[in-house]
Amino acid sequence: MRKIVQVSLIFAVITMAQSDDRYTHIAFGSCLHQEHPMPIMTTIKKQDPDLFISLGDFIYTKFEDGLEIETSRAYSRQRANMRGLGWDIPTLAIWDDGDYGINDGDRTYPYKSKSKELFLDFWGVPEEDPRRNQEGLYFESLISSDDGSKVIQVLVLDVRSFKSPWRKSNGKDPVVRYLPDDDPVKTMLGEKQWRWLIHSVKENVDLRIIVSPLQFLAAGHYWESWSMFPRERMKLLKWIQKTNRVSPTIVISGDRHRGAFYKKDFKNGPDLFELTSSALNRPAIERDEPGPLRRNKLYVQENYGWIEADWKRSRLKMQLRGLEGEIIYQEMFSLR
Repeated sequence: MRKIVQVSLIFAVITMAQSDDRYTHIAFGSCLHQEHPMPIMTTIKKQDPDLFISLGDFIYTKFEDGLEIETSRAYSRQRANMRGLGWDIPTLAIWDDGDYGINDGDRTYPYKSKSKELFLDFWGVPEEDPRRNQEGLYFESLISSDDGSKVIQVLVLDVRSFKSPWRKSNGKDPVVRYLPDDDPVKTMLGEKQWRWLIHSVKENVDLRIIVSPLQFLAAGHYWESWSMFPRERMKLLKWIQKTNRVSPTIVISGDRHRGAFYKKDFKNGPDLFELTSSALNRPAIERDEPGPLRRNKLYVQENYGWIEADWKRSRLKMQLRGLEGEIIYQEMFSLR
């Protein structure tokens, strides 16, 4: 299988030239600490996906005043790690707070411009790429089969550069960090990114993948997620419900050091599935949490996500896979 990939443009086109146009395979994951062993990346490479999507936290750093060198060293270490793995999978990437430079960061972060420059340099984004000049790192990629008959639209969201500050809890309960904030002024994406997203979801495609580093459907817990801004979450839900009858839509997310499926039932039109995959090499402590839309138990060991589009049968398979590539959870549904 041979891949031809162009990821340097805001509107990138990825063509999979392969012997069998029946399938498209996409792997994804988040939370890859540069100082920890990463055997799961070897597992992913052996699976030979057409594309890998990094959902954020590809490095962990604190980018504060005078600490630019620490971030540069983190990227250098990760670059050496990837070279050592012989990583040659076409990759799309967005940041989360680990790459952004501050834990749970938002638009008030004073060093986000310099942090953005280091991120783009690490991923080899050319100077002429629009992301070099626009505020934020959101972008669109189109994945097409070799004959052009099938198109996947990947909409990659930046949930750091424009995000309003969270509403903090009183700190008395260690598992309640933030509280839902219904303030109509609060935003997750900012005005410009919202305009871009609404325009983009009007496109008719065979499959739409919305990449959100933070969980979108998950509710019931009090950590970072779209549920902390209920108005923003409902706004996007309405747009997805409006468009996914024509263009089937899924959401993939990371951040939580936990993996699970989530499902939102729509009375009119196809239901919405989200697969959270985290972490690639930073397993979490076993701890349950409320999950009214969650389909299964939280998986806290190393994991990655897998998408398999079977175009002949018009069927989509989504999987959470473990360290050795074993299937932990699976969901299948029609693309018709």
